This record gives sequence, structure tokens and C-alpha cells, in this order.
Amino acid sequence: MQREAFYSLNSNQRKQLQVILKNEKLYNSLVDGTFGPKTQNAIEDYFQKKFDRNIYTKNIYNELSELLKKYEEDIDKMIQLRKNLGRG
Repeated sequence: MQREAFYSLNSNQRKQLQVILKNEKLYNSLVDGTFGPKTQNAIEDYFQKKFDRNIYTKNIYNELSELLKKYEEDIDKMIQLRKNLGRG
């Protein structure tokens, strides 16, 4: 189930997800966009940490997509802030 949800994302999204998990100190491996035991454990740990629930009770694809969307929004905010600071 997790593997299918992970591979339903495109290559860049899979790598972004691994970067997010690294930033959360849950993933300590190569950012390569592949699904192995370290990626699986990191995803499970993330869901336990964020939702205090077992990952299998969630719609994994939707949750991974929402996580990526939030990450992209945060990056957009940081870019806008840098632009604003550069002008001031």
C-alpha cells in the first residue's frame, strides 16, 4: 500500500518527500526517489509523529500529496520573503 502510493508520485515528488523526511530527522539515507525499508520506516514514523495514528488508517496517497503541497507552499513563502527582504 505505501509502495504504491509512493510510486504514484513522480520522481521529483518522491525525492522531495525524502528531503522532507530528512528535514524531520526521520530519514537518514540517500535521496534517490526509491522506496526501500528506510523510506518506509520514515513514512510510518512521520505519520505516527504527526497524526498519532497508524499509517494504515489513513489514505496514504492523499496524505503524501498534502505533505508535498504544504512543503511547496512553505518554499513559496520563503522565496517571497527573500524577495521582500531584498527590496527593503
